[in-house]
Amino acid sequence: MCDNNDLSRLIIQASFILKRIMHNATAEFGITGLQSRTISYIYFLSKNGEVFQKDIEKAFNIRRSTASELIKKLEEKNYIKRESVIGDARLKKILLTELGITLYNKIQQVIKDNELQLGDILTEKEKKDFILTMGKIKEVLLEKESEQK
Repeated sequence: MCDNNDLSRLIIQASFILKRIMHNATAEFGITGLQSRTISYIYFLSKNGEVFQKDIEKAFNIRRSTASELIKKLEEKNYIKRESVIGDARLKKILLTELGITLYNKIQQVIKDNELQLGDILTEKEKKDFILTMGKIKEVLLEKESEQK
């Protein structure tokens, strides 16, 4: 039996709605939600080191072929570039181009706007409680997932 008090169902529904909102917002830039998350991921990871395809595969839990296609499309749009690594010409690090950095900034503005809208729904105490609660749920789910492996 499922009703609107089913916690898992509500979390999943809210997540899908939020993903659709982000997808619709980033569609105006000609990219998908996964492409926008990948650009953000590359931006943050490259601040502290090099980014490789295997990092993207792991971060988004996607297959090599999916990651390869994702990277290829972002490269075709001139948002990223691949460069050989010193010592291993077969290994290519992934970097954002100037256009990619500009797009990253636009994506961050969309995220900021969404956060402001979500923030208007809850009081400060409700936000803090929600963040703590979701963090707790995430931790337990990650433990459960690792036990299943």
